[in-house]
Amino acid sequence: MAVTTAAISVAAVVPLATLTASSALDVDVRTVAVPAVIQAFTAPGPAPAAPMVRGSQGAQPRGLVLLPEIEEYTTPPLYSDEARRRGVEGIVTLAFHVDESGRVSEARVLRGLGSGLDQNALVALRQWRFRPGRHDGVPAAMDAEVDVEFNLRSEGVNELIANDMATLVGPDVTPPRVVRTSRVSLRGFDTPGVVVLDVVLQQDGAPRVVRILRSLGPEADERAVRHFEQWHFTPAMKGGVPVKVRMNAEVRFRG
Repeated sequence: MAVTTAAISVAAVVPLATLTASSALDVDVRTVAVPAVIQAFTAPGPAPAAPMVRGSQGAQPRGLVLLPEIEEYTTPPLYSDEARRRGVEGIVTLAFHVDESGRVSEARVLRGLGSGLDQNALVALRQWRFRPGRHDGVPAAMDAEVDVEFNLRSEGVNELIANDMATLVGPDVTPPRVVRTSRVSLRGFDTPGVVVLDVVLQQDGAPRVVRILRSLGPEADERAVRHFEQWHFTPAMKGGVPVKVRMNAEVRFRG
């Protein structure tokens, strides 16, 4: 199991103007400074351990069974603004399916904490890489469960790992531009509002959603993530080289 780590040295910048592709879009995207919790973070401490995967409560196949394992713990679970403000801590239990190739599907919340943490646990889970389970030595699809812990004491190191060496956008960095948006509809919700996503834009221009900062409820949050994951950008450039940058995406539901 590999845990991705990042450098400690960070600095703050003033957020830049909104990146717009069209005035008719229901998403505003802006590059931002690294989160304040990272700016105040001075010591890495121990890297967080990946949670243990266990079998689901249903019937298990007979024979020698090895459960799926988290191979790369690339994105720790991160706090929403509301949960941090309220000081929420505890466990979110997720159920999910891992196929013979290690791909995750059918992820859902069995026991949650609310305040946006349930959806952030799902966001993290879908970015972990799994080694598939094995039945009698052969890779096999399996249902599994995992407990995702939210602890304010480990927030700083989790934020640092999620930041993934993102470069701060300043005068020497060419900001990204939108080149493709999404066909996932943002219409048809009874309650209008905004979901705010925290995103690391990767060197290839693909957005990696690392958490939901502001939640509008499970269905809207899920739709917002799926919508924005289909966007694509030109990469941010520094000295002629593509770099990662941190962004926020405000996804509006108009009802």
